[in-house]
Amino acid sequence: MALLPAAWLALLTFWGGTFAGGATFSGAVSAQASLLILALLGAARWRDPLGLGGTARWLVPALLVVVGASWLTGSVPRAGIVGLCLLPAFLLSPAAVAACWKRPRERWLGVAAVGIVFGLVAVWALVRWQVQGSPRAAMPLGHHNLLGAWLVILWPLALAPVAARRAWRLPAAALGLVAVVALAATGSFLAACALFGQALLAAFWWRRARIWLAVALVIVWTGPGAVRWGTAWLEGRGAVPELATPAGGVPGNLARSARMASGSDSSLRARLGYARAGLKGFSQRPVLGNGPGSVPWTIGRFHRPVTGLNPASEVVGDLHSWPLQLAYETGAAGVVLVVALGWLFVRRRRDDLATGCDAVPLEAALVGLCGGAILLLGNAPIAVAALPAALAVVAGLALSCGSQPPPKAGWPSVGLASLYLVVAVAVLFPLDRAHLAYRRALGAETGRVALDHLERARELDPEFPLYRARAAWLETELSGSRADLAGEARRAAVTASDVAALWLAAGALGLESGQPWAEDAVTRARTLDPLSPLNAFFLLRARPTRPDAVELGAEAVAGDPRLGAAVFWERHPALYSRVLERLGQPPVGTRSEGPTALLVQSLDYRPALSFSLFAFRRSPWPADIAPVEVRVERLPAGFSP
Repeated sequence: MALLPAAWLALLTFWGGTFAGGATFSGAVSAQASLLILALLGAARWRDPLGLGGTARWLVPALLVVVGASWLTGSVPRAGIVGLCLLPAFLLSPAAVAACWKRPRERWLGVAAVGIVFGLVAVWALVRWQVQGSPRAAMPLGHHNLLGAWLVILWPLALAPVAARRAWRLPAAALGLVAVVALAATGSFLAACALFGQALLAAFWWRRARIWLAVALVIVWTGPGAVRWGTAWLEGRGAVPELATPAGGVPGNLARSARMASGSDSSLRARLGYARAGLKGFSQRPVLGNGPGSVPWTIGRFHRPVTGLNPASEVVGDLHSWPLQLAYETGAAGVVLVVALGWLFVRRRRDDLATGCDAVPLEAALVGLCGGAILLLGNAPIAVAALPAALAVVAGLALSCGSQPPPKAGWPSVGLASLYLVVAVAVLFPLDRAHLAYRRALGAETGRVALDHLERARELDPEFPLYRARAAWLETELSGSRADLAGEARRAAVTASDVAALWLAAGALGLESGQPWAEDAVTRARTLDPLSPLNAFFLLRARPTRPDAVELGAEAVAGDPRLGAAVFWERHPALYSRVLERLGQPPVGTRSEGPTALLVQSLDYRPALSFSLFAFRRSPWPADIAPVEVRVERLPAGFSP
C-alpha cells in the first residue's frame, strides 16, 4: 500500500496523464480508472476528506454543489461532464494517499518511492532533451512548462530524506541535483519563480540545506544556458555558450526577467491577452461562471488576437492562470470556496507542526504546496492529469502527518463510495466507448471504415462536437457536398459555441450546398478568428456584392498571396482589379485555363497549433477544411498550394 501513490504518479506521468497521452483513449481511461480506484481508499474520510475539521468540512460539499450548478447553467455542459464526474474522486485522492501512509515507516517508504519516480522523470527529461536536440526539456509530460511545474511540486519531497538525515540521503541529494538540472533545462520562468518561493520557505525550516538551495536557484535562474555551459565545460570544449543566451535561442530566466520588465516579452504579452479575455468572460457571468471545462470552447468570443503576437487560427486551450480560469468557469462562488479550502488546509497542517508530528515530511509537503500555488498563478494545467496527481500526492503527505488518527472505513463510507463509483462508471462508460470508436476511426485503413467508427462515436456521445464535425467532413470528402452534411457541421459548431475552425468548415460546406445560413457561419468564424485570411475570403465569396467586398478581398490576399490565384476572381474580374488597386499592385488578367489545386486550412499538422488536442483533448487527426480552388500557374513565385 505504501508504494501505491508512487505507482499512480508514475502511471500518469509516463502515460495516462501527459499532455499527449491523456488525449488518447488508453491514456484517458487509465487516468480515470486509477483515480476512481484510488478514491475508494480515501472513502473513510468522506465526511472530511481534506481534514479541515468542524464546520469547515462543509466547504467540500459546498464546492461540489457550486460546480454542479455552474455545469447546469453553463452554455457548453458537455465540455465539463468528465471533470464534474471525477471531481469527488480528486477531492478524495489526498485522503487515499494519507491512508497509504498512516505510519511513519510507510510514509518514509512512500516518500522514497516518489523520489525514485521523481529521479526517473528528471533523468528521462535530460536524456530526451539531449537526444532530440530540443531548445527546452519537455518530456515525458510534453511541454516545458508542465515538466517544470511537475518537478517543482515534488522537489521538496525528494529532498525530505536529506533534511531528515535518513540513511538514503546521499542518493536523494543526487536525484535532487539531477532534478534541478532538468528544471533548468526546461527554461520555465514560472517554475524558476516557484522554486524561489520554495527556497525561501525551505531555508526557514531546513537551515542545513541553505547552501544547496542557493546553488539550485543559481542553476535554475540561469536557465538552459547553465546546463549547456556545464556540459561543454565537462566535455573540455574551448568555448562555451553564454549563460543568458544559450543555444537554441532560449533566454535564461535572468534575461527573461529583464525582457518582462521592459514589456518586450512576447509570452507575457500573449498571456495578458488571455487574461483580458478571461476577465471579459467572467464579467458576463460573475456568480457561477460559464461552466466547468468551457474555456477551450467559448473563450474565442472574448479573445482578441493581435497581429504578430498571436498566430492565425490559434486555439486557446486554457487561460494560463488557474485562478482566472476558475473564475471564468465557476464564477466568484467557485473562487471563494477554493481559496477558502486551500487556506484552511494549509492552516490546519501548519497547526499540526506544533503537535509533535513527523515534522520533516509535513514541512516538505507544505513547501511543495507553496510551489504549486505560485505555479497555478501563471498556469492552468488541470487537464494534464499528472500535475493534479502530483498536487494530490503532496497534499496526501501533509494530511498523513496530522495529529488526528485516521477514521476507519465503515458501512456508510463503503456504501457511499460504491454508489459514487457505480454512477461515475455509468456516466463515463459510453463516453469512453465513443472515444474508443474515435480512436479506431483515426487508425482505420479506409475512409468508409473510419466513417462507420465516427458514426458509432457520434451515437454514443452525440453532444461531443468533434465527432459530429469529423463525420460530416469525411462524408463530404467521400461522397460530395450535401445539405444534410453541411447541417451536421453547423450543429457541431453550435454545440462547441465558439471554435472558429468549426464555424469556417460549416460555412464552407454550407456555401457549397447553397445553405442560407452559410454567410452567418463564416461571419461567426471571422469574428472569432479575425487574423485568418481564409475567413475573409469565404465571407467575400458568400456575397461578392457586399459593401466591404474590396476590403475583404484585400485583407485575404494580403494575408495569403496565394488567394490571389483563386478561380473565384475569374468570375469577378472587376472586383479583383479593385482589390489589386487597394493593395497598390498593378492589374493582372484573371483568365486562365491551366491546372488547378486546392488551398485549404490544415488542422492538426502542427503540434504547437493542434486543433483537436487543445480544443477537445483528442489525439491529432490531420484534416483539411474550407478548400479554395486556385490556378497553379498564377500562384506567386515561391508559393505552393
